[in-house]
Amino acid sequence: MFQQNKLIVVIGCLVLMLTLPGCGTGKPKDIPALHPATVIVKDGATPISDARVGLVFSGSSTGSWNIAGSTDASGVAKLSTMQGDWKGSGVPAGEYVVFVTKAPEIKFDPIPEEMENDERAKQAVLAERQKQIDALPKIIPSILTIATTSPLKMTVAAGTKAELTVDVSEHK
Repeated sequence: MFQQNKLIVVIGCLVLMLTLPGCGTGKPKDIPALHPATVIVKDGATPISDARVGLVFSGSSTGSWNIAGSTDASGVAKLSTMQGDWKGSGVPAGEYVVFVTKAPEIKFDPIPEEMENDERAKQAVLAERQKQIDALPKIIPSILTIATTSPLKMTVAAGTKAELTVDVSEHK
């Protein structure tokens, strides 16, 4: 009897989950059709891997989603549209401003144990690390890293694959 009641409760929960509006893993209703889009990031002939590419509408925003992708070893970022926990391959049709970021690659040793309780010493170590990061050569020119300053534009049209090549050497 207990097993039968447990089964009824489980089935009831499944039916409830499937009938609640907005539940499930399907595409959110306010996301329009998505179209394939890629951005290629390079420095001259050298592809830039592990760069983050983002798109924002160049006009007023019409939705509450994010569009982004990361470059692979060949410098290609396949763009996806995301909202909450949902992610779909492609981009809604529209005009976009493109921005590109890449974190500097630097490894630091852990903060020595004897400094963990000395806030002043710890802050000095962190300040020195920040100086080292700031002194690194910028892989992506600053103008390209923020949507409000980036001159990069991309048009995504229904039924076509959009592609943009960004040569960062042209913006140094």
